[in-house]
Amino acid sequence: MFFKLPKSLDITETGLRLTGVSLAAASVVFAAQMTSGPAQSPQISGIEHLAIYARPAARRGQIPQIDYTPIGSTTSAFPDGVLRGYRIIQADPTGALIRLPEGRLRRVAPGAPVEGLGTVASIYQRGGKWTVVTPRGLIRD
Repeated sequence: MFFKLPKSLDITETGLRLTGVSLAAASVVFAAQMTSGPAQSPQISGIEHLAIYARPAARRGQIPQIDYTPIGSTTSAFPDGVLRGYRIIQADPTGALIRLPEGRLRRVAPGAPVEGLGTVASIYQRGGKWTVVTPRGLIRD
């Protein structure tokens, strides 16, 4: 015999053991029911809300035609116009180096104020080109 039962079991101990065994059995039955069926995938509550993060697998060397980056909207309306006289020298998602119209270089990051433009809302790359979004307009490559 693998284990020995004690000579006397407390009613509380017996109840806890029975509860543990029944919960373990219910978990196994539930898992088997969720994965059973030939074409049925496991049902996960709320998974439809995560579909925004689903991306198709891109093949090597293939450029996707759709940008799958999730984008939210804000209450302030940003103009669609590209600002003239501003130029992006170097950029990454955490910040960008821009040339101002007067020729000075300025390092900006999301949330940083830029004189004459307001606070930088975001910096993103789409189609290999970087964009800095400000309340006054866009600075693009």
